[in-house]
Amino acid sequence: MVTAIDTMTFIGLNDSVKTITLNVKDGNRNVIPYYLNGKTLMLSKNYGLIELPDLYIFPDSYSQSGYFTFKLVGKTNPNKGKVNLTSREIFDFDVGDEFHISRSYKYLDMPGFYQYSWLTILKVLDRTDYAGEDSVRYTWSICQYHGAYTFVPVRHKYLCFIK
Repeated sequence: MVTAIDTMTFIGLNDSVKTITLNVKDGNRNVIPYYLNGKTLMLSKNYGLIELPDLYIFPDSYSQSGYFTFKLVGKTNPNKGKVNLTSREIFDFDVGDEFHISRSYKYLDMPGFYQYSWLTILKVLDRTDYAGEDSVRYTWSICQYHGAYTFVPVRHKYLCFIK
């Protein structure tokens, strides 16, 4: 049920907002006990949902202790509050940065157990930023260890190269 219509300010924006209060009712329209009763949903006229209860398990209610609310904390257009990261911000590596990666694959097959392992070290050797573009080019050194095992090591291989 809509319980309020008002003008609100959120993340630096001013807009008309409807507040909807949730209640679960039986067939006779009587409110029955439920974890969402009294929780609110807030809907902005121009920016959509600004507050929403956790509906992941809806209509089940077995996780009442895990209840929380989602709130709008930022927008990309217009840039208000917290905004999404760009690719450049995520992949902002510097010369000398290293990444150590371990992967393995295991399976049981007749007549025994097999495991494949890869150990990799990536190191940034050079970085080129392209002005006016959302592009960066990296030169990496890659050192890898590959191993395959049954019950004892059967083969090993080391690879180091620049890409």
